[in-house]
Amino acid sequence: MECLIKFTLTVRKNYRNVPYHNWSHAFSVAHAIYTVIKETKHQFTPNQCIALFVACLCHDLDHRGKTNDYMVKSASTLASIYSTSTMERHHFNQTVTILQTDSHNIFKHFSSKEYRQMLDEIRHCILATDLVLFFENRPKLERVVDNSQFDWNNKEHM
Repeated sequence: MECLIKFTLTVRKNYRNVPYHNWSHAFSVAHAIYTVIKETKHQFTPNQCIALFVACLCHDLDHRGKTNDYMVKSASTLASIYSTSTMERHHFNQTVTILQTDSHNIFKHFSSKEYRQMLDEIRHCILATDLVLFFENRPKLERVVDNSQFDWNNKEHM
């Protein structure tokens, strides 16, 4: 339990005081996924639930309050490190950095395979928050919703 507390407090501390992409926003997003998980009983494995929740808490870690486009056009250091989804890749790497501290590694008792899967799920979820990707996928999402075609077993819908 102490490890989880340290992890959570460190995540909170690593959010900047910016108008939107801050700890309050992260906590709200995590609360929303908690509600989804509770309402969709057994649609996700226990490890998927953990990965979703951690990804939501960490999805804007160390956000500078600037868009990816701004970061690229201003030739920021982060944009030179991450060529696409600049901020989202940074958020994920910040998450991994926190997890690499033994006293903060909430997955330290996982097998190496489970640990890798957990990080893959978290990476996927955080990278999916890039609005460029959302707007590319939006027409497909609208068709699925408008035609009531959502299917938990369809990987494209997840």
